[in-house]
Amino acid sequence: FNSPNIGAVSGRPVPLNKKNSMMGFWAYVSYELMHNKRLKDLRKNNFFHLSGYLCAVKREVLSKIQNDALADDAVIGYNIFKKGYKINYVPEAKVYVKFPLTIKDFLRQKRRTREKIN
Repeated sequence: FNSPNIGAVSGRPVPLNKKNSMMGFWAYVSYELMHNKRLKDLRKNNFFHLSGYLCAVKREVLSKIQNDALADDAVIGYNIFKKGYKINYVPEAKVYVKFPLTIKDFLRQKRRTREKIN
């Protein structure tokens, strides 16, 4: 983060759910896929999605984002990347997240996110 060409740093979300349920299994699969994608993109110097669960952004690289941004963490990361800064990923910095327990809860969560922008 101290490097002048780094604009943001993202940590690794880790699900708290039990793997033996459908939603818990899906949480582990999806978070593991994102972890591997971030590692791959980091090695290739490609843009990758900041995790809104755990990230740090340098104040001087922040830009105003539109009010209707559905995934503000993605927009923030993309704006930083467009300015020529790199985003670093530190998988050892973990944040533990509880994924919805049912499909109904998952859909409620997504609906709340969409309603936030309307």
